[in-house]
Amino acid sequence: SQAGDSVLFHNSGWFKLPTDFNCNFCTISTAPDVGVVVVGWDTVKILESVQFSGLCISFNGHGEYSLYSSNTKSNISFVNCTFSCLHVVPDHQLMIIHEGNLSLENCIFTECPGAVIWFDGTTFSFNGCEFNTHFCATNSL
Repeated sequence: SQAGDSVLFHNSGWFKLPTDFNCNFCTISTAPDVGVVVVGWDTVKILESVQFSGLCISFNGHGEYSLYSSNTKSNISFVNCTFSCLHVVPDHQLMIIHEGNLSLENCIFTECPGAVIWFDGTTFSFNGCEFNTHFCATNSL
């Protein structure tokens, strides 16, 4: 994808973004009732200036629903990203990161009711993020 592209996932099920996925400065959105974006790379992956919107629910294979679910020891960095209209299943997670490094820099969260970030053996950093929502973060945070 090139800058300015809009990627719409409209099939059922969930998707794992390929290692060479590049969608910086683009929009990722979903059709209703679609679980879409599962990210997990062994090397550091940076997603910059990406807008995530829509009903984005994915199944991570461990019994929880989440928007982003990493593989073990993944390294993910979100820079200048926006997360909006992410209506996750109540009492489930917006992000699940297992044993990796999570970085959120200058990101904005809005309209994410009941969203929970869950860290399991993960190092993380939040720099300059805005939480304009009923946002709840648990566990390591």
